[in-house]
Order: sequence, then structure tokens, then C-alpha cells
Amino acid sequence: QVFVYQPTLISIIIPIFNKFPYLERCIRSLQNQTFNNFEVVAIDDYSTDKSSQFILEKMQTDSRIKLVQNTYKQGVCNTRIHGVFSSRGKYIMSLDPDDIYYNNTLRISYKKITELRADVIDMLMELRHKDNIIRNWIPCNKNYTKNEELIKDLQLFNFLLIPWNVCRKIVKGEIYKKAATLILPFVENKYITVGEDLIHCGAIFFFVKNFYCTKFVGYVYFFGLP
Repeated sequence: QVFVYQPTLISIIIPIFNKFPYLERCIRSLQNQTFNNFEVVAIDDYSTDKSSQFILEKMQTDSRIKLVQNTYKQGVCNTRIHGVFSSRGKYIMSLDPDDIYYNNTLRISYKKITELRADVIDMLMELRHKDNIIRNWIPCNKNYTKNEELIKDLQLFNFLLIPWNVCRKIVKGEIYKKAATLILPFVENKYITVGEDLIHCGAIFFFVKNFYCTKFVGYVYFFGLP
């Protein structure tokens, strides 16, 4: 029998701090994917609940899941960076531990980014708040094929122009790692838990040549959870 090495195509970064009640739902949404060539990089930011224990138990039956543990609480910005540097996928996606993907999210994301030969693809996000569901929350409406135009619009900081949620994107791994290297000296040892998406996306956009919007709903954002 000949062993054939298959490189990992997608890394899913999950930063975790005391999210044990939601992890079963989150991880199940990944294990139910119709696309199987991925790894889950769960980074526990020194949780005090059973988050790490849950991930370790899942690792026993699913070799695609791995755990990185911070030795002290560092905030989600740096925790995401640790996940990026610990990933090996050709592409990187981000999933918050209290949210989920639809079962076809990875398959469609990979298909879109390879067909378009894109650096970044943006998907639609579904927002759920109590009984309210918004299927296309803040849609992405503008494609970019020139970095200068992308940076110019980013400087306007119009949330409706360029949705800067990192969790609704699939990004080339080499680009995300360049971005993480760029921002690390500025955020290292700084406890950042709000607006880190803008920091990450802003740095990513510095290295992007093309960025495309898509019209498929792939990410489910549970808003207002305790």
C-alpha cells in the first residue's frame, strides 16, 4: 500500500474563551460539511470552563481537529494570530465558537476562490437574534481587482462598502500569514477583544490583488448570546 500525502486545503481558525456551551453546535457544523479536506485549529485563550477538555475529547475521534492553548489570557486578536501561524491549509477561514457554518459552506467557498483565482472571497452572513433572522446581513456589493482601489475604500471606513468581518471570508493562507506577521509587533502583549476583525482584515487587504463578493449564505451569526 502506497501512502499518498494530501495537503490540507482549508484551515478553520476558532478562537475560544469560555464558550463550552456552544462548542458542540459549532464543531458539529464542521463535521457535517460536504467538503472533507480541512483542519480545525481551536485556540483556547486560557478558558476557565471545559472548553479545552471538550476539544481534546473531539480530537480522539477526529484527526482533523487540533488544539492550541494559550498559557495566559491574551484576547481574541492575538489568539487569532496564534491560530493563523499554527495552520497549514492553503486557505484560511475563521469561525467564532458560538456560530456555525451551513453544511455546504466549505465546498462552495473553496469552489469560488479557486474558480475565480481570488485572494479573498466574501460570503453572505445570516444574523439570528432571538426570533429574528436576517439572511443577507450587510451584503458585500463591490469586487476589487486592484489593490489601490481596495485600500482607498478601506480608508473611508464605510462598513457597508467593505464588510470587514474576517469570519465571513476565505483567504489565501500565505496572505493571511503575511498579514499576521505585519500586525503582530503592534498588537503583541495588548489585550484586544473588540474590533479585531478590522485589524486583521485591514492587514490582509494590504496584500490582496483581487477580492470578490459572493451571493451564497455560508455563515450563521448568533447575535446577543449570553
